[in-house]
Order: sequence, then C-alpha cells, then structure tokens
Amino acid sequence: MLLPQALFDDPEARPRHPGAVEGGFLDRGGFSSLRPVGQILGTYLVCESGDGVVIIDQHAADERIVFSRIKEMYLGKGAPAQRWLVPQVVTLPGGGRRERGVLEPFLSQAGFLFETFGDATFKITGGPAILGQFDLQGWWKDLSEFLLSQESAPKGIFDADRELWRIACHASLRGGASVGREGMRSLLQDLDRAVNSHSCPHGRPVWVSISSAEMGRMFHRS
Repeated sequence: MLLPQALFDDPEARPRHPGAVEGGFLDRGGFSSLRPVGQILGTYLVCESGDGVVIIDQHAADERIVFSRIKEMYLGKGAPAQRWLVPQVVTLPGGGRRERGVLEPFLSQAGFLFETFGDATFKITGGPAILGQFDLQGWWKDLSEFLLSQESAPKGIFDADRELWRIACHASLRGGASVGREGMRSLLQDLDRAVNSHSCPHGRPVWVSISSAEMGRMFHRS
C-alpha cells in the first residue's frame, strides 16, 4: 500500500513514536480500551482508539508481556512451574562451562526443572507455565553462541536480564501467526499489566499511533 506523500512531507502527519505521545488512549483506559479491527501483513494488529488508530507489533507486544511475567517470577513474586511431557537435553559449549556455577541457580530461580550430568549436560524436565510454546533449543543455541563468542572475556559474563529477554523472545507470538479478535483482546489486556509496554526488551517499539487529525492531514482533508 502506498501512503500519501503528506505522510513524509509533514512532520505532524507521521505516526508517532510511543515516547512522544502525551495523553491519548493510555489515559483513557489503556490498551483494553482499544477496539481490535484486524491483523495486517500477518504481523501487525490494527486497533481503533477514541481519536485515531493504534498499530501494534504482535511479536514485540507478546515479548514484552512474557518478559514482564518471567522477570516478576525471577524476582521471587511467584509463578508455577510445569513439568514437560518430553524432557530436552542441552549441553554447554566448551568455553561456556565456566558459567555453569551461575547458570544453575539462574535456571532454578527462573522456574526451570532440570537434572545435570557431567560438567556440561542438562536434562530440562520442565519450565515456567507462563512460557507456553517455548523454543528451548532456540534459546540454548543463542546462549551457547554468546558464551563461545566471549571465551576470551573474563569470567562472569552471564547476565540474567539478557537471558530473560532471550527466553521471552523464544516463547512469544511470532510474526506471521494468525491472531483472532479474542486473541487480540487478550493481548491488549495483558499489555495493560506489562511493565514498560512502549517497547520490547530489545528496544523496538511495541506500538505507534496515528490520530484522526493526522489521518486527515495525510489525505489533505480540511
């Protein structure tokens, strides 16, 4: 779809970054006050607010929600663990084995159930119930590649926050996944309870808004 040239010529007629928004729907009931309209490009959720349109990146939004939940649990506020029907076995790479001393308590505090074998092998038998469809192998691959890339760095490179957002990324709704109206409403409600819902843990915007006035300027409506 081609956007009107006014969108690029007029700084006032551009979608607003969340950090620049004052007032608006967040002050009038939050995300739950939005009316879901539909999904576009298999990735973005279009919602109508009282005075315009809000477009939400479904992966960034769900990632922020999952990160908020797992971080809350990690900080000790509690969430149940769920035993998996099929345990998964993962192994630390050579240089990463020195981080085992911090990785084991991290896994326990984050809500994972596991057994260890030797000095590098973990049998993961369960994890936080809030993760849903969690890609453990994808997260472990990212973790292993990072540890290998830091082999020459001093010991102590493990960062809990970084791994929590990586876990959230591998447990979140992906771009391309179909989301119905009820799923959209549920996600909007969850966003209201998430911390820092303007951006995902990577720093990408979760949403942008276009006011009705801005829409009018795009189409040169008086």
